[in-house]
Amino acid sequence: MKNHDIFKNLFYRSHFNLTIFLYEFKTLLESGLSIVEVVDVLRERGQIYHEVLQPIYMHLRTGKTLSQSMSYQETYFPDLCIAIIKSNEKTGSLVIGIERYLAYAENIEKIKNKLINSSIYPFTVLIIGIIIFLFLLLYLIPKFSLIYSDLDLKLPFFSNLLIQSGDYIAQYRAYIIAIIIFMFLAIYYYRKDIVKIILTSLTKIKSFSYYYNIIIFTRFYRGLSLMLEGGYPLIYALQNCKDILDQNQKNKIPFIEQGLKQGEKFSDLLEKYKLITPIANRLIRSGETNGNISRMLQKTADFHDAEISRFIEKLSKVIEPLLMIVIGSCIGFIVILLYLPIFDMVGSL
Repeated sequence: MKNHDIFKNLFYRSHFNLTIFLYEFKTLLESGLSIVEVVDVLRERGQIYHEVLQPIYMHLRTGKTLSQSMSYQETYFPDLCIAIIKSNEKTGSLVIGIERYLAYAENIEKIKNKLINSSIYPFTVLIIGIIIFLFLLLYLIPKFSLIYSDLDLKLPFFSNLLIQSGDYIAQYRAYIIAIIIFMFLAIYYYRKDIVKIILTSLTKIKSFSYYYNIIIFTRFYRGLSLMLEGGYPLIYALQNCKDILDQNQKNKIPFIEQGLKQGEKFSDLLEKYKLITPIANRLIRSGETNGNISRMLQKTADFHDAEISRFIEKLSKVIEPLLMIVIGSCIGFIVILLYLPIFDMVGSL
């Protein structure tokens, strides 16, 4: 990879927001403009809009449909969005299709915002703790090491170990700072891989694994409901929604599709391949009985959204004080070790 590509990946972030774009697109359509005119207007909104919409505009001018044109920009437009637009542009109800997708995106965004908001305070505490620790490591410990080196004191074992490390820190401070900066840059650059590793580790814990799957299943059920409301058959809906699942779950979709073709019940297949919760199982079976699976999938997603919200709230209440205790204990332990010889010296006077 070239150097400029590395820095582009490190600092560049796309500002194209699909939800905002669809709101604007829907509003302009409702004002009476044609699809080509709407895209033409929106592509002049800014550089990122022009980069995304210019190819779509050119394909529309050659006679392709909106869904076909969007499929060439799959980086910005998910398969589910394209499929919904495709189903509704055939019936002339494109605005309704966009509204359905926006409702789906809004529900997903609510859960995402809850996760982000609940992590702001713990993350802030963690950052402050790291800053204080670095101050102790790079400034205070070397200073105390210099002071104690001139005094003939018998230091406790851990205090002596800490003071001796201060000599090395003072001697190689520039290298240590460079290593720390490199580590932060590496963490930032590989943050997605790190998050993936952390999630993989957490999913080995039973309680976290349950709620991790619930979050994925909720999106999956909403996507299926959206596709079914758009008039798609269940097998086609599964094909378009399978990317919502993780890799292990995604590999089970072809077996479910095969089972549906052989006449097996959808709820039985989901249970067989462990893509369902007990609540979802009862509701989807009810939907199969009354012929309204789409509505039951939506109700299932709503129920689990509320369950996830309660879990996030409880988790944040546990993590916040726990994090403060751990960070405070670590910093306090270092400070006590630094000042312990002074306390002993004062006590001996």
